[in-house]
Amino acid sequence: VRVRVCVLKKSTKRTWCEWSSSNVCVANQPSLVQLKETASILNQATKDSLVILDELGRGTSTFDGYAIAYAVLSHLAEQLRCRAMFATHYHLLTDEFRRHPQIEVFRMGCVTDPTKRDVTFLYQLERGVCSKSYGMNVAAMAGLSETIVKAAEQKAQEYESSSWFGKLITRRGGTGSDLALFRELCSLSEKSPSKSTLQRIRRLTATAQD
Repeated sequence: VRVRVCVLKKSTKRTWCEWSSSNVCVANQPSLVQLKETASILNQATKDSLVILDELGRGTSTFDGYAIAYAVLSHLAEQLRCRAMFATHYHLLTDEFRRHPQIEVFRMGCVTDPTKRDVTFLYQLERGVCSKSYGMNVAAMAGLSETIVKAAEQKAQEYESSSWFGKLITRRGGTGSDLALFRELCSLSEKSPSKSTLQRIRRLTATAQD
């Protein structure tokens, strides 16, 4: 961590996810290790603790991961009410909590070069939500071929412009109706496909496409 000075209020306990390589390698999948460590943190933390969680919800489906991250962050903010640093890759989650009285939203600053697909992370904390992900930039920097990156970009654009989930992301403005719609669709998708459920999903999807 590149800092000159860091002042922290006295804490009873500092807890974080370690992602121990030994735990991951011994017959445990990463998502299980992460959730076990998260459970340990929540069981031990108090209002005077400092909790650090990074990318909670990876390793499972988008709906399950988002729901777990949402529930844990809600618990930290509304039940434990402790100090916490919660990093997430779910853009919609930042909309859920950007106006929460117990939460302040920050992003890590970066500079991009669209002509070369380069991205330089500045290691500077800035107020506000990150406007987009930089997966394509990182993919190109990692050495994936131009053909693969272009194909991925095209597929991402198609998905964002045509799917109801993509429309909710591109329309992100923190409106309660969009977020409530997303949660209801997630809930319905987990139920058995009865005729009434399918009709409800069609109506909600049509609403998302308006």
